[in-house]
Amino acid sequence: MSEQTENVMKLTVGRLITEIDPALAQLGSFAIKNMDALISIAKFRREVKKEITLYSELHKGITEVDCERDKNDQPILETVSGRQMYKYSSPEKETEVMLRLKQLHEKEVELPITPIKASDLKDVDGVSANMLEMLDGFILFD
Repeated sequence: MSEQTENVMKLTVGRLITEIDPALAQLGSFAIKNMDALISIAKFRREVKKEITLYSELHKGITEVDCERDKNDQPILETVSGRQMYKYSSPEKETEVMLRLKQLHEKEVELPITPIKASDLKDVDGVSANMLEMLDGFILFD
């Protein structure tokens, strides 16, 4: 196995969820023959999953802490535009919660990565320019 250098990738939680996670999941499903690249993808995927789990827990905490509760102390949900949403005591309280969620979404995180080269993917069917762009920083263009 060749020696690889570990780096740190800085990105927002929003980018992690909307770009990195889906692109990395798709990349991980391809038949890649380079073992170093496979290991780097698996390690990065593990770090991404940990960060998304933490985000989900924080998101739930933010949304539930100030919502209205029923007699059994369970959050009250209401349907808004076909979606289940937590019910808040006032529009101001809901706006405050949405602001905290936006701040969480914009929070910058640092993840350890061992970048792979785009040339490691040259014989892999299904790799798109969009995927390469979304994984910029993890995939290096040689």
